Amino acid sequence: MAYPGENSSEEDLDLDLDLDLDLDLDELINMKNDDPSGKAGSELEESEKMFTADDIPAILEVFGKYDADGSGGLDIDEFSMEMQELYSKVDEEELRVLHMKIDTNCDNTVNIGELLNFLMHKTSNAEALDYKNQLFPKPFELITFDTHRLVVKIICLPFKHISNPKDGAEDASQQLRPYQKCLYLSISTDGVLKYWPDDFKMSCTFPLYERDKETPPLHHKRKMHVNDVVYIKEIEKLAVATSDRELLFYECNKIPELLRISFCLIVDEDKRIQTINYSHSEKKGMFSFGDSEGFLSVFISYDVCENGLFCKNMFEKKTLGHYPVAYTSSLLKTVSKDFVSFRIPIFPETFRNLQYFPRMESFIMCGESSKSMAVVTLSTCPESVRPKISKKVFECRGHDKFFTCAEYSPWSHFIMTGGKDGLLRVWFPHKTSSCEEILKGHKTAITNIVYNPTENVFVSLSTDKNVRIWSDGDWTCRQRIFLVGMKEAPISTVYYNIYNNELFLANSDIAKCLGRGTNDFHNSLTSHNMPVCSVLYHNIYKQIVSVCMSGIVTVWDVLTGKAAMQFRVTPEKSVGHTAIAFDQAQRQVITISPDGKVKLWNFSNGQELKVLPVEMPKDVTQIICKDSKIFVSAKKCKTIFRLDIEGGENIFLEHHLLNDICSMELHKETLITASNEGNVVMWDTLSLDAVYYLKTRESLRTHLAFRDKGHSGVIPTKKKVKRLDQSNPTEEKNDENVRPFVVSLKTREVDIGTATLLISAGGYIGAWSVKAKGGQIGKFKAVVNNAVITYMITDESEKTLVTGDSTGRICLWDIQNFGYKTEADTGPWRVSLQSPPLLASWQACRSELVCVACDNACANIVTTGQKNIKQWTNTGQFVGLFGKDQWGSNTTQGQIRENIDKEQEEQVNAPKEETFPKKSTDCDTDIRELTIPGIIDKVSPSQPLPATRFD
Repeated sequence: MAYPGENSSEEDLDLDLDLDLDLDLDELINMKNDDPSGKAGSELEESEKMFTADDIPAILEVFGKYDADGSGGLDIDEFSMEMQELYSKVDEEELRVLHMKIDTNCDNTVNIGELLNFLMHKTSNAEALDYKNQLFPKPFELITFDTHRLVVKIICLPFKHISNPKDGAEDASQQLRPYQKCLYLSISTDGVLKYWPDDFKMSCTFPLYERDKETPPLHHKRKMHVNDVVYIKEIEKLAVATSDRELLFYECNKIPELLRISFCLIVDEDKRIQTINYSHSEKKGMFSFGDSEGFLSVFISYDVCENGLFCKNMFEKKTLGHYPVAYTSSLLKTVSKDFVSFRIPIFPETFRNLQYFPRMESFIMCGESSKSMAVVTLSTCPESVRPKISKKVFECRGHDKFFTCAEYSPWSHFIMTGGKDGLLRVWFPHKTSSCEEILKGHKTAITNIVYNPTENVFVSLSTDKNVRIWSDGDWTCRQRIFLVGMKEAPISTVYYNIYNNELFLANSDIAKCLGRGTNDFHNSLTSHNMPVCSVLYHNIYKQIVSVCMSGIVTVWDVLTGKAAMQFRVTPEKSVGHTAIAFDQAQRQVITISPDGKVKLWNFSNGQELKVLPVEMPKDVTQIICKDSKIFVSAKKCKTIFRLDIEGGENIFLEHHLLNDICSMELHKETLITASNEGNVVMWDTLSLDAVYYLKTRESLRTHLAFRDKGHSGVIPTKKKVKRLDQSNPTEEKNDENVRPFVVSLKTREVDIGTATLLISAGGYIGAWSVKAKGGQIGKFKAVVNNAVITYMITDESEKTLVTGDSTGRICLWDIQNFGYKTEADTGPWRVSLQSPPLLASWQACRSELVCVACDNACANIVTTGQKNIKQWTNTGQFVGLFGKDQWGSNTTQGQIRENIDKEQEEQVNAPKEETFPKKSTDCDTDIRELTIPGIIDKVSPSQPLPATRFD
């Protein structure tokens, strides 16, 4: 789902200076409430007063004053001067963040339209993106099975009594409750019943039409067609309405062993039962059905557990079948102190649906034509056991069809109906015959509405499989969900397990979605619903930006763990690797999707800014930005692409040493590229010539590329680049295990004796000086056993190296003194095998680490494995899982402790950790013996080790 922002200019913006906008700026400024400087608290009070409706005239007046160049927009300096004149206590860093957020088109200026548009839409966008307001954050899970018949009904049989989640809780919607284990039944139109456990991973099938239905000799078995089904818990019967004028009651007290017909009702005068309903209150049970002629029949038992649902004296044994049979005409004539029944006309047509609502003591039913709805109220009459009956019919005029379905709210006492026109209407039946509200959102006919009394929301569904969640009372749409993957047939039935907050939809498939509320749901939460491709850390915004295989980009607040924005960058149903990177100013996100499209986005509001007129290969491995140029490399591709954001020529670079480019890095004016073969080529970004190259698997020295400087050319517009074919799959697999990853040490001076490039290959990390006559200076093993390095990153000062490996382990290395030649290093070229001090190490996940990110000071570290993104301190303390946990100044110590305990429990259940080997596999020099069994182990620096000589 996307929530794109709006970008209005000054000319087309309709300004209303008297708008009552009470907008808090602190929702957009990432203030550190736990700021160690102690200045955040005082500034927060001032920022709460900023940007209200009263400020708009002053903003307009000051805006023109500081637009010094007359461009119509304020750059960061002009914007800071304006804001500091209006709000003197806000510092430069916060204003820089604010300027970037308001600048929706990312042109480095803010115009008055962008500023006022930001004011008017800030609160509504923040509410729409608040994940607490999403009842169903996870997608529907599709269950397919071997039938082409529509499912008539889904029924829940809990293993024990389910109480109302609100019982004994002031705010049950905010509390976790145990997931209630249930058995589910699904019945299709051909009479096939299936039993499902609550995970729906397997089923048992029982055809109802073969259960105790005897067929006379020389007769074919009659096919069953099921119209409706209800479960009567008090007598443990399953009532099945068929097209044969029969109501079959199946014994199901010991499912499925004793699933057999207990008794049967037969409808007189060739009528058909279209819909049935059962309701229970204390001892009283009430069974009802609507027939094909528009009559409502109601049967009341005042003690259903003691006397049963119907008068037993009216049943008789028939020749065929072992079960007793009664005619509804005979039951309707029975009057006693224990049983009451009656039949009243409702519509001159067939019933579409029928429901009884105990709180309003009324039936609500809709006609088959959708032009009429009736409310039948049963009022208790002290003088008689028979209730007083009143009826109110709502009818549409002309060709209108307002009543396809209806639902009642016991909280607001309103009725919501769905129409063929895709509109929802709200009625107050006991007050007026006209609708109170009309809700827009669906584009096709409404088929079902259900109500959740715990959350006080209506859930509506239309024929295009659009699900919408509506707040009861204020009638705002809280969430919309589009089902994909189900068969084309309309949804035939909906079941809502209120206690578990689990929604089931069915046609000939079944789709289920578990919502918030239970511990099972909370434990199942992940940061993304598909594997994560990449993560970026924005140090100015204090946010991370992540993208998953389905093309969903999510922006997370690192101070709280909450999602601030989510939008899609690929077409619907597209699944594949999506690469992302910030532009050099970190105002835009660049994405390259599996279809090769290169797009630029404003990640603050999800707005697409630009699409470049070129298509890239699949599986992009790296995106590097320098000024207005983008360098792109791809898996199984020998070409480097230099794209121009501003519309200039797009260039390709190739070199004979590069065949499967897996990693790139930028060091000032030098582009460093590495291929799977272990070759590294360095390019001058201005001349586009190769300058140096390394053959890391053959030589320890850096070579000057004076003979082969590579070649380049112009990429034709809209031409898709093909991938390089791999002829040897086995070789490719081996290369994948040792693919190089490069990190440039930009703060170091380029010198023969100073390593400015770190290259990982397999489990080893080498330090190289990138200068003629230089080479590999140091090397150490950074993993245990056969693990490989999958990601490397340094802090801003490049004093700490963070590595992640294929086993999910994070290591922090002190590299301040690593990769330097000493004065004693004379004579033949020597490579030191002394590893840098290991500062900390911990198990971040159970699988391969896809990506690692950190802030400038390396105080907070973000790890990515499969679908989860976690935040840690640099000492290995678990902070929380994005999308599941919350942290920050408002988080209690108990919540933080709970996050840590859960993570430690996962680590205890994880496979046993290995230890760093005592011996190097390349030489006999002792490295160290290091055991890392727990969450974190701090290791003191090792003693100096002798270097190994390579002649």
